[in-house]
Amino acid sequence: MSSCAHDEVVRHILDVRDEESFLAGHLPGAYNLPWVEMDTQGFQLPTRSTPMLVCCHGGPDPNGARAVREWFATRHRRCQWNVQVIEFPPPRARTSSSDAHAKARDHPGPRAAAGTGVGIDADSECELALPPGELELERGPSPASRFLFGPSPLLAQMLDSDVLDEVASESARAGALPRALDVGAGSGRDCIILATRGWAVTALDRDKRALGRWETLAVKQGVETACTAVIATLREEGDLVRSLEAAACNPIHCDPPESPTFQLVMLCRTLHRPTLAELATLLAPGGVLLIHHFLEGNTHPTHPDAVLRHGELREMFHSELEIVLDEQRAIEDGRVLTFFVARRRPKAP
Repeated sequence: MSSCAHDEVVRHILDVRDEESFLAGHLPGAYNLPWVEMDTQGFQLPTRSTPMLVCCHGGPDPNGARAVREWFATRHRRCQWNVQVIEFPPPRARTSSSDAHAKARDHPGPRAAAGTGVGIDADSECELALPPGELELERGPSPASRFLFGPSPLLAQMLDSDVLDEVASESARAGALPRALDVGAGSGRDCIILATRGWAVTALDRDKRALGRWETLAVKQGVETACTAVIATLREEGDLVRSLEAAACNPIHCDPPESPTFQLVMLCRTLHRPTLAELATLLAPGGVLLIHHFLEGNTHPTHPDAVLRHGELREMFHSELEIVLDEQRAIEDGRVLTFFVARRRPKAP
């Protein structure tokens, strides 16, 4: 487990205490993931290179600082986070405001994320350093849309652009929520982010347990009515469309049945080539296709069925869709992925 550098910014605060303790008071900007849920909800953690402050119970609590430190320190090498652990409430929160002011002035430590008012004291193994004045705790639940994780790189790029806002606005003018489909959604991190931004989302995956974790998170975020899980195993051409048609015909999901078309279709780090071309057929007029997956030539994955060939997506979709973006970029671990965006042309006025 690495130590905090003097100039690091702590943007993520994970509070692993029980919900009751969290609601009674927590650090500004903290997110509650009770320690007893860590084994099933660990997918909510941020990327492993992200500095993270972990708040836990102090004293002899069996889920206290020692247990938390050991858990993070003994993860597999590929699953180790850059964390520092503090007991909560921290001892310095009980000091006088003048003492806290002097400490913060003399030892400013790393910079805090904007708006949190929380830093880490570099001269004491990254314990909490209070801002000038009293430490004002937040109380109650975290606001909706607060997460430890962020969207996948391509979705993050598109959320910063005007493209998805335009698509959502068109749906709003028609009196409907914009609809998004994530194929191979896993635990649905991209889906839940979209749901908290006003999208109706469908997460399709073969892993029932992963989708169950996503549904639990949707309830926590208060967006469960905008979320639909479709459990499906894609084996041959046509399976994707058939799976969505079957879900649409289920009266629990829609009555009368809806045509399975979406304003946004996403495929991120998963590939089933026999159904790849079906993604375009699922786009509504003006709909956007995002594909973010590993290219051939990486050290992992290497099987031809698990990687995209250079130029494959442009060749497959250029006659039917407008290519908006077709780039190759290396991610943090050096592997190269495609950043591919295409759009179905809107209906003529």
